[in-house]
Amino acid sequence: MKKQLVISDYVTECSDSSVRHSAKLNNDVIWFEIPKAISPPSPGEMFLGAALLEAMVSQQDIIIEAPLTISPLLLTKIHDIQQIYHNWNPKLHPIKIHTDTIENITTNKTTSLKAGSFFSGGVDSTFTLISHLDDIDYLIFLTGFDQFDPADQHQTIIEKLNNIAKKHNKTLVVIKNNIREYINEKKISNEFQHGITMASLGISLPLAKVYIPSSFTYNFLIPWGSHPLVDPMWSSEKTAVFHDGLQASRVDKTLAIIKKEKFHDDLQVCWRYVDHNCGQCSKCIRTLLVFELINKSTNAFPDINIINHLKYLKPNNVVAENFIQELIDLSQKTNNRNIEIKLRRLMWLYLVKFHSHKLAHLLTFNLTKKALDKFSNASWRSYRVRIDWVS
Repeated sequence: MKKQLVISDYVTECSDSSVRHSAKLNNDVIWFEIPKAISPPSPGEMFLGAALLEAMVSQQDIIIEAPLTISPLLLTKIHDIQQIYHNWNPKLHPIKIHTDTIENITTNKTTSLKAGSFFSGGVDSTFTLISHLDDIDYLIFLTGFDQFDPADQHQTIIEKLNNIAKKHNKTLVVIKNNIREYINEKKISNEFQHGITMASLGISLPLAKVYIPSSFTYNFLIPWGSHPLVDPMWSSEKTAVFHDGLQASRVDKTLAIIKKEKFHDDLQVCWRYVDHNCGQCSKCIRTLLVFELINKSTNAFPDINIINHLKYLKPNNVVAENFIQELIDLSQKTNNRNIEIKLRRLMWLYLVKFHSHKLAHLLTFNLTKKALDKFSNASWRSYRVRIDWVS
């Protein structure tokens, strides 16, 4: 008999302001704490999203026990969704989903016309907010999502995002959860999981539309947890999922935000912190560099000498390479030869290192790559589910 991952023991616990939804995934408890005003009646989809990659890599069929229900439309698409994940990572094997309780669309279909967008205060989510300012009602923030368990920073970033929401007449929806702890324990990369979490949670909420801000563009699409091919496939009868912003590069998005002065001082892009920008990490530097190249200022970052900090932009994978190339293009357009030369040197050093490693792997029949995987201290190398291009 094939192994099974059983989603069972669904429980709700109500407080004055929120509802905590929890269920067991075999012996692991997954929970989401959602504000009462937007809490779903039977959120089977978000537990399915939490379980899917673990089930696929472990080759366990998923059993969803009552009273949790699943969208009939989603069930017709879940096999194709898994085929995409399998193509991205052959360790992920399509599995079957068994449920005795299908969502009754005639009774559960929401009459809500409201829309929500996942929001962290970064460039991608701010661009989506600007692009759909009149359409979006809720800004959805998942705690512990961009950075693992920054509990000491949660309250500060929540206050910051709440002020942004109020400024633009939106409602901030804070969803506390333990998904990141679960996938880290199971050695599943968040680069793969994060899109599934947003999409499956989004269709569980009583909303007509949910926006997931894009990370990349139409001309630069690679395997990634949030993807224009997959995200809309999670749509249900009641909720449409949109992967938004592919028409604009990260630099284009930043330029659009700079034009809206009431937005750019609130940007939160940092790798190191979720409640302020350090001004030292690569995400801070590449965002601040756009301001520098067009001679604009912002209060979102510390006052630094950007030239002295370009060294922090060292690319280490194809995504970082793409972002650096965008900045090289902008430095050319703005006739900033000094910055362009420094960026091109960073790119050259990266490409030499990248192709040297590729050549070494080729000449040793991948023995050097296997040795790196075995002896490297990098935690992601031990992940059971990861996106290979990240290496």
